[in-house]
Amino acid sequence: MSSNAIGGSAGYQKLAGGRLGLRRLKGEEGSAASGRLLCFPFVGGHSLAFRPLADALPPGIEVWALDPPGHGAIRGAPLESVAELVALYHQSLPAELLNHSVLLGQSFGGYQAYHLAEVLLREQPARNLALILAASRPFHRRADHAPYSTLEDPALLQCLIDSGGMPFSPADREALFDLFKEPIRADFRAFEQCPAPTAPLAIPALALGGQSDRFTAGIQAFEWRDYLSDCRVALVDGGHFFMQESVAAVVGEVVAMVEEVARKSRGGATFHQS
Repeated sequence: MSSNAIGGSAGYQKLAGGRLGLRRLKGEEGSAASGRLLCFPFVGGHSLAFRPLADALPPGIEVWALDPPGHGAIRGAPLESVAELVALYHQSLPAELLNHSVLLGQSFGGYQAYHLAEVLLREQPARNLALILAASRPFHRRADHAPYSTLEDPALLQCLIDSGGMPFSPADREALFDLFKEPIRADFRAFEQCPAPTAPLAIPALALGGQSDRFTAGIQAFEWRDYLSDCRVALVDGGHFFMQESVAAVVGEVVAMVEEVARKSRGGATFHQS
């Protein structure tokens, strides 16, 4: 963990020599926070993708989001393994963000959040963290589909369109895909090669599934209980990108998790599965 302080007058910091972006989407520097959320993006995603969630959450909750190498405002080659991403986060993020926080990973971001939590809890089992996995495919479900990273460009673009990840006019899609296909392919390689855990992770967790998700069937959210010893599940309206398109459906669930961690920070009640 880094000795960096969380702050930055513009709400954006470049860490690790400019290789990692950290954006404050909600919460003012120096103000008291009632809870904290740290967000990990989907394949090809970036920190601003979590702006709709931050805007929908009540005042007092800090929302932070990451730009991995090659994503968003961060230039350079994208990393191609979850282990490398987790090591970068662990070494570079301010220590304050890695305790008393809810780690929220969307789709592929769920793998990053899960394995970072695994590292942090191995290092300090009493660390106060919780995990939210939004539209994340359970590890064993990757075998349901041939590798995405090796698809030809037209097939990969169509896959993104089908998932809802290219909400642009047909005339713009190919040009945008050409701009972002390098980090998209790198993320898919990391997703496909990420090792599955050997034992369930002991952390309060919430798995969210979109009921009309065509990329990761919402009902698969229940299968995260194979990898988490204390996992609540909620199915919500929306497709794979419900965190952006149907955010009102998830606000209550997210706030409940943040409040559980905040109560534990104050010495109150602990999380109970329902």
